[in-house]
Parts: sequence; C-alpha cells; structure tokens
Amino acid sequence: IKAKTNERAKEFTDKIEIIIQKIVLHGLKNEFGHEDQGWWYEGVPQTIRTEVTKRREEARGVGSKESYFDLVHYRNIILKHWKIFSEYFAFSKSGNKVDKTKWMQKLNEIRKIVAHPSKRLTIMISEEDVSRLENWMVMLNEKAIDI
Repeated sequence: IKAKTNERAKEFTDKIEIIIQKIVLHGLKNEFGHEDQGWWYEGVPQTIRTEVTKRREEARGVGSKESYFDLVHYRNIILKHWKIFSEYFAFSKSGNKVDKTKWMQKLNEIRKIVAHPSKRLTIMISEEDVSRLENWMVMLNEKAIDI
C-alpha cells in the first residue's frame, strides 16, 4: 500500500511540473515576446540561462531550451516576475512572494524522492503529501485552463 503513495506522488509531481512549465513559458512569451530576444533574455535570469545553455550544450543541442529547466528554475523565474505569475502560484493567503511559493519547495523535496528509483524504494511519501500534491495539481489545472 505504501509503495502506491510513491507511484501517485510521482504521477502528480510530473503533471504539476508540466503545468508549471506551461504557465511560466506562456507568461514569459506573452510579456516579453515569443522570440529568444524577448522571453529568453528578458524573462529568464542570466544564471538560469547559463545553466540551461550548458546542459543543452552537453546534450549536443538536443531538445528545446525549456526541456533543460529544473523545477527550482521555475520558482526563481516566478519570483523575479511576480506581477505576471502571482495569480497562478500564490497558494498561501499571507506573507510575501517567497512565503506564497513555499509550496514549490515542498513539491521539489517530494520530486527529488520520487524521481529517483533508489530513493523511491526506501523513502515513502505520506498520504497527506500525496493529497497535497493532488490539490496543487487541481488548483494549477484550474488556473491554467485557458492557456
């Protein structure tokens, strides 16, 4: 039974990351333009661009830039452009933008476990965390419905 929580957590974290990517890329391209000169250079902080470019280069340019983003990259982009993204990612009513996106840190902690088979075998995700993931997925899906 416990192993099922990890399977469900993996499914939810994967779906959540895809929704986050969709919202962030849509927001950046809407705000700064679809060309690299816009969304990439104006929207993505230089430290993230450097890391993503290095990874893509190591992979011999296979795939799009956005396929090399990490979950934490999205949070940094969201925080940098809070005016664009607050309506999508502020799940907490109180606090500043860092407080309102703390849920993304928890998401990343869970993702680190379920994304690695060796950890998935020894560390179990609680039912409470699986419910939390499902709630986040539902909330994001509702907010991203028109994107």
